[in-house]
Amino acid sequence: MRFSTIIPLALAAAPAVVSAAGNLGFALGDKKSDGSCKFQADWAADFKAISTVQTSKIVRTYSASECNTAKEILPAAKAAGFKVILGVWPDYDESLAKDEAALVKYTPDYKDQVYAITVGSETMYRGNFTGPELLQRINKIKKAV
Repeated sequence: MRFSTIIPLALAAAPAVVSAAGNLGFALGDKKSDGSCKFQADWAADFKAISTVQTSKIVRTYSASECNTAKEILPAAKAAGFKVILGVWPDYDESLAKDEAALVKYTPDYKDQVYAITVGSETMYRGNFTGPELLQRINKIKKAV
């Protein structure tokens, strides 16, 4: 693609990006750089860092149970005024059950902090499940929470 084509395309897309400001968020891992799990203070530090450079107050995680993410992130999100998209890893019955248990245990006290719950962020395009199989897992989580 030529440079003269890229500039007009970027300028044409700019209003869409600007209009989405505040609705965009950050995907955050549940581990620190040394591989250890994050705790509430670590999530609070993440929120503080995000707040210094962005107005967005939405973050996404990939598993509610791994590293006790729901337990650790939700109080920090409440204190910082953030909302969280909690992930559920449905690929294995064990991970699905652990994430479901974490959601059931920790989300009732933090309903205002839970922006959404995702079930299977990549399972469809990887071919792990058919649509109906994933829908069954989504409905299981929906019923639980």
